[in-house]
Amino acid sequence: MKTKLILAQFFIAALIRAQIWSPLGVGNEFTSNVWTIAEDQQNATIYFGGCFDTLRGLGVHHAGKWFQNDYDSVGSGINVGSNYGIMASAVYNNEWYVGGKFNLAGGVPANNVARWNGSQWLSLSGGVNNTVRAMAVFNGQLFIGGDFTKVNGQTIYYLAKWNGTQWIYPAIAINGAVNDLEVLGSDLYICTNTCIIRYDGTFTYQLANQGGKSIAVYNNEVYVGGTFPAFDGIPGTRGIVKYNGLAWQSVGGGITAINSPFFYGIYDMEEYNGKLFVGGSFTKMGATIASNIANWNGNSWSAMGSGTNNPVLTLAEINSELLVGGDFTLAGGQAINFLARWVEPMGIDDPTVLQSNIFPNPSFGIFTIEAENGELEIYNSLGELVYAKKIEQPQTKLDLSNKAKGLYHLILRNENEVFTQKIVIR
Repeated sequence: MKTKLILAQFFIAALIRAQIWSPLGVGNEFTSNVWTIAEDQQNATIYFGGCFDTLRGLGVHHAGKWFQNDYDSVGSGINVGSNYGIMASAVYNNEWYVGGKFNLAGGVPANNVARWNGSQWLSLSGGVNNTVRAMAVFNGQLFIGGDFTKVNGQTIYYLAKWNGTQWIYPAIAINGAVNDLEVLGSDLYICTNTCIIRYDGTFTYQLANQGGKSIAVYNNEVYVGGTFPAFDGIPGTRGIVKYNGLAWQSVGGGITAINSPFFYGIYDMEEYNGKLFVGGSFTKMGATIASNIANWNGNSWSAMGSGTNNPVLTLAEINSELLVGGDFTLAGGQAINFLARWVEPMGIDDPTVLQSNIFPNPSFGIFTIEAENGELEIYNSLGELVYAKKIEQPQTKLDLSNKAKGLYHLILRNENEVFTQKIVIR
């Protein structure tokens, strides 16, 4: 007999909290660090850059993509020396722009910055003379930051502008190498080695005389992450601090425990599902034990399961999921190399339930699910993803007869709704 399943809020919250780390793909595709992630929404493509040379066995040379549920190369990638690669990227005018430390892109001379137009690599008019570390689209132009002091041979310090066909001069006067850029509304926030700046498109306003590695705006406050032991001498600001428009303040005590006194910090931040997620190298945030990744809800820190076994370097919200890249080989206790995803299909405190039927339950491994559409995932009791399928028909058969007997957790979600259910294989 079919049973209509409309699940209570507490049950959804418990299940989602318990089962959220998973790979994008199998989990062993990347062979080295992922440093940057960017989404091309128009072409339904996710791009990845880093220091990896192969991806899913392909010789990709530091540049890869996720397209039609599989990984692929991006032309012949870029050519670099050891320990270098793509450190920053952005999609601008439907092209993927990359920056870092390299001299060739697809065999084309390209000094530390290049673009992929969907079929070939192109240079940016002479490029820049040193490392690119940040990119952001602001006021219809691509802003590019880094350690450079020359752009196409002209003296431009640390921050440049590109309009799609040429460099725009003069650029903004910046005192200190640019590590990160963040856009919020009509403002561009600039994080340098020496200061924090807000740029409104006409004027710059210096917010602090100390710099950092990453910057984000959350709940109308400016957050800065970095490797500082304290920000401007303020207690409880190791690695992270926030600015409320009047003063800089501690964020829940900041980093309170680390793996090494020589290697710690917050390297990237991203707002996702109403919270600020931070990634880097640490073992405790405030009073919360958290391994290299954590989230802040405006009042307190929370861990993300067991986190990762090595530093997190980049975070990006794409398709209602948080993609996590870095130097790790474990995420949530699972063997996942250098790229993982953390899934919270909705605001846990205010869920919308997707109505669906699944029957028979229990069964000997053959189930039928009735739902209009969505992405289906099934996890075992260890939190391991064992089955995934895109639901496109009103009624879909699920064959789990090759799985072990026991309890499984099913999640079906679309853009705005989620359905969860325990299923049992006899």
